[in-house]
Amino acid sequence: MISQKQLMKMREEMRALRQHKARLERSAQQLRDKSEKLEKTVGKLEKENKNLRGKIDVLKEKLSALLGIKEKLAGMIFKPNKKKDKGKKSKRKRGGQKGHKGKSKVTPTKIDECKHCYLSHCPDCGEKVKRAKKVYKKIVQDIPEPQPVITTQYTIEK
Repeated sequence: MISQKQLMKMREEMRALRQHKARLERSAQQLRDKSEKLEKTVGKLEKENKNLRGKIDVLKEKLSALLGIKEKLAGMIFKPNKKKDKGKKSKRKRGGQKGHKGKSKVTPTKIDECKHCYLSHCPDCGEKVKRAKKVYKKIVQDIPEPQPVITTQYTIEK
């Protein structure tokens, strides 16, 4: 037979086992709830991932189309940077070449006003200046909006 002491000990063990079983069941329930919650989150994330991948594909198509247009326009509008070879210099000098007739603006036939320009005093020191022996002429055409052309000939002493 089982003694009173052994019976009490068995009851305490049973009680401890029931408590342990209850803790394990609560823990298992919490894990199930957490698992369900995680499964829902995973489902949402998979849907979002699928949508984002679709958007990425659309954006890649747009990007490739835009890059094609850019390359087409770059060929039409912009010239690539080309570095000039410094080794290939032309033998000709800049400007008009010998043997070619020069071109210049035609001198007007009608001059409306003539002005004689000279210095009477030096602009730096203020002393009187002798009149120059050489002169050159410069023709300036002023073209005001509503009025006819005014042509002035300046005789400038050197």
